[in-house]
Amino acid sequence: MKRLLGALVPLLLFGAAPPAASAGESELIGLHVEGQNWHAENRFVVAWDGTGDGELWYRFVDLHWAEAAVNSGRWASGQAQIAIPPPPDGRLAAGEYEVEMWLSKHGSTAPPGPSSYVTLRYDGTTPSAPGAAAPSGWLDGRATVAVTVSPPTVRPVSGIHGYAISVSGRPGESPCAIRTICTDAELALPGGVDQHQLQLGRLPEGVNYVNVVTVAGTGIASPPTSVPVRIDISPPRIHFAGVSSGWVDHPVPVTAVADDPLSGMAASGPNGPFTKIAVDGGVPTLSFDDRAVATVSGEGTHLVAGWGRDVLGNAGDAATAQSATVRIDETPPRVAFAAAQRPDDPELIELWVADALAGPSVDHGSIEVRPAGTAQRFQPLPTAATAGGLAARWNSDDFPRGNYEFRAIGFDAAGNPAVTERRVDGSPMVLRNPVKIPVAVESGFGGAHLVWQHCRRVHGGRRCRREAVTGFDARPALWTVPYGRRLRFGGVLRAPAGAPLAGQPVEIVETFAPGAALPQRRTTVTSGANGRFDTRLAPGPSRRVEAIFPGTPTLTRGAGRPVTMAVRAGVRLRASTTAARIGGRPVIFSGRLLAGEATVPRTGRPIQLQFRVPGGEWSEFRTVQTDRGGRFRYAYAFTDDDSRRIRFQFRAVSPEQSDWPYRPSASAPVAVTGY
Repeated sequence: MKRLLGALVPLLLFGAAPPAASAGESELIGLHVEGQNWHAENRFVVAWDGTGDGELWYRFVDLHWAEAAVNSGRWASGQAQIAIPPPPDGRLAAGEYEVEMWLSKHGSTAPPGPSSYVTLRYDGTTPSAPGAAAPSGWLDGRATVAVTVSPPTVRPVSGIHGYAISVSGRPGESPCAIRTICTDAELALPGGVDQHQLQLGRLPEGVNYVNVVTVAGTGIASPPTSVPVRIDISPPRIHFAGVSSGWVDHPVPVTAVADDPLSGMAASGPNGPFTKIAVDGGVPTLSFDDRAVATVSGEGTHLVAGWGRDVLGNAGDAATAQSATVRIDETPPRVAFAAAQRPDDPELIELWVADALAGPSVDHGSIEVRPAGTAQRFQPLPTAATAGGLAARWNSDDFPRGNYEFRAIGFDAAGNPAVTERRVDGSPMVLRNPVKIPVAVESGFGGAHLVWQHCRRVHGGRRCRREAVTGFDARPALWTVPYGRRLRFGGVLRAPAGAPLAGQPVEIVETFAPGAALPQRRTTVTSGANGRFDTRLAPGPSRRVEAIFPGTPTLTRGAGRPVTMAVRAGVRLRASTTAARIGGRPVIFSGRLLAGEATVPRTGRPIQLQFRVPGGEWSEFRTVQTDRGGRFRYAYAFTDDDSRRIRFQFRAVSPEQSDWPYRPSASAPVAVTGY
């Protein structure tokens, strides 16, 4: 046995204090190291047989860095723990270290007689990974797989205790519970380097990884070596190209496509992969590659089956084939319009579609209309599918009076079309418009009665005659009102025989003149028991007013005569004084243009300033611009002596403007006398 340089280390004792020394020296009998032969850690338990008297002395043989050191200690229960002293650089080499030990009753540092020797074997190095090889390519998982393991190129001092092996879906996984240490129970190839091959049982389908580690004599495990083992035990999967999810109106070429994601479907002749397809259990079509084609024809429901064989020979058959359904309907459906219109909804145009195989289409078809007996193009109507066919909405209010014929194109679910212009009973599908009850709308200014004054000038004055008007046609189409005035507007709804229509909605539509802040306003009122309706038109700009009845499923749409509510502009004027000195301080004229619900631009609006003497005509002497708030101001000085003792009238006038929603108007006059 090779002896390495030794050193002396302290002895660590376990247990109770030793017994009292006796005469003579005791001998260490059966001295040995407990545990396995080689240790991965620098801690050793040394034991001997029997008991003795005295102190235990020991030293490491041939450790030059501590060769003179001797240590002692009490013993107990016949064992002691010893560690090999590391060299000055701290790196303890792997190898065998010999220890000389003796018992001394008198504390002698030299053996009193024959010494006992024990060898400590230490190896803390990690072995290198082993070599491993498995068959390449895809394998049939129904047979065993042989894995060859070869020793590592560099072996540890403690030797190779064996190899631990595991199979999992992850490469680099350690076969041992503790990644760096393997126990004897975890060895798949015990006995060192002489065993090189391991037969694996049936493996799961897919890519498996055989993970192998070298286990040193100390139990230290190397990093794992991983080799893939590819297993394929399933036949190809089949999917079908050219198969519609619903009905079709023609023969269908169907392709069975075999897909094997593992060993694959690479063509290699009659002994290699194949694909088969069969229709309705008939003779299958065979192709020595990954797809086979068959044409499905004839009305009805057909079952298409497909199966195949992969590169490894994993094959399906007709009993386990994958299948798809092909539905063919080549006969057009039967279509016809409903026998009559619904009394509660005469504008609803219904078409019945019947088909024995595919049934009616839920998203195809149209209904069209044109004037009867003409060559005009048919106009499509908004059409939707129903449970029994198609339905369209004919907005008859948008069409003039007269006869109209209808045409429909219906489809079954397979796409077969059918055209008809007739009802179920065979009669032509023709409707006379209006199909709904006509409604007359009368409207105008005022309520149930309007008191109208007819005035004319007579001998420099005015003579007026009051007249009460009940009918709306005789009422004025234009009514001019001052700024800020409300105006009543009303009307009546009547059926063809003059009967009033009660409880019906009527929209009062006010369309304001250009320049108004609000382009249009709509107000809904309801007709009373006598068919009458009315509202108060709010103050604001000039506007066109119209009463519109929107119609119902059984009543036609209607509108009254449009009328105009003309609103004069609101102008205010004041003077800073009622008497002005000739050549004195100027008179300040100020005022405002009222612009409720109208827009005044940044540059303002024009205002004409006019004057006259009593009984004379008005004359303009200045045009000024308002600010954005409609305010204006002007200073006027009296300089002519002819103005003395004359009482002048002044006013402000808002002239006609295309972008101003008010009619021309003048303020009330103010008087100023010159003196």
